[in-house]
Amino acid sequence: MELSDVQSSCGMAVKLALVQNRNMLREWLAILSRDLALVPNEIVRIYGMRWSIKVTKSYLKQRIVSTPAVDG
Repeated sequence: MELSDVQSSCGMAVKLALVQNRNMLREWLAILSRDLALVPNEIVRIYGMRWSIKVTKSYLKQRIVSTPAVDG
């Protein structure tokens, strides 16, 4: 994992975390954080939690749409 403090094109200071794919060493994931106090592992942990929530939400949305309505 590599980490650097950078400035975006609009002048916002961000941390850039570059994470290497363990299975495909030529692939990298770039994660930006506006919280400059976070350490690299914390940035990756928070991103992982957020991704998990997004995937779960998408799954549930598909299940709700594909489930027929039940009249009570």
